Amino acid sequence: MVTDSNVSSDVIIGSGQTRTVADDETIIGLTVQSGGSVTNSGTVSNVTDQGQIENYSAMQSAVVQSGADVDFVGGTGSSITIDAGGSVVAGQSAHITSITMTAGGSLTVQSGAAATGITISGDVENTLVVGSNGYVSGVNVSGAADNSAQGSAGGEVHDVIVNSGGVADDVTVYHDHLVVNGGGLASGVTLNDAGITVQSNGVVSAMTVNAQGVYAAYINGGVSYESPFGNSRMSVSA
Repeated sequence: MVTDSNVSSDVIIGSGQTRTVADDETIIGLTVQSGGSVTNSGTVSNVTDQGQIENYSAMQSAVVQSGADVDFVGGTGSSITIDAGGSVVAGQSAHITSITMTAGGSLTVQSGAAATGITISGDVENTLVVGSNGYVSGVNVSGAADNSAQGSAGGEVHDVIVNSGGVADDVTVYHDHLVVNGGGLASGVTLNDAGITVQSNGVVSAMTVNAQGVYAAYINGGVSYESPFGNSRMSVSA
């Protein structure tokens, strides 16, 4: 339904259909069905994505469902929910905020992009990957609810990976495992019944380690600064 020349509502893009949202256009209520695609240079909100969206401008209140993809080629996004099987990639100068992820969803933050206010629940490898010159902050990760579930998941599931040149700030991990690869940086890290691996040339700073369950802290040639260890296990190797 069109309310004026530049504002549309309740738009559905079906399988095999494509739609380009112009820079002076607004869509309130957008559904992209499986096999459909949208290129957004305007403003879209209340989005349900089952297909593919390429975003250059503004996206608000979006749910990325299983099998769907959103590629932020710059632009902004807020209140983004990534379901299991959904994928979001933030690149160039993109900035996305208030992201909620469930196990099996995927968020990759590439060079020049930033993602803030990220909540992750569940245990799946590589749920959040921070690439070279990517930045994330305000990350909260909650894995398996108890030690037996941790063990059945292989003991240490690596939901969050910080790769070379990537930065993760203000990260709280519960029942999960954070990996900082060589050249990556994680700061303001709190591990609550959780673990971390810092690979050679990786850096973690201002880290607090509390009770760890089946987890441990592995500093495998990396560096740890200003990191008090409480009731914890720590392995350090050159």
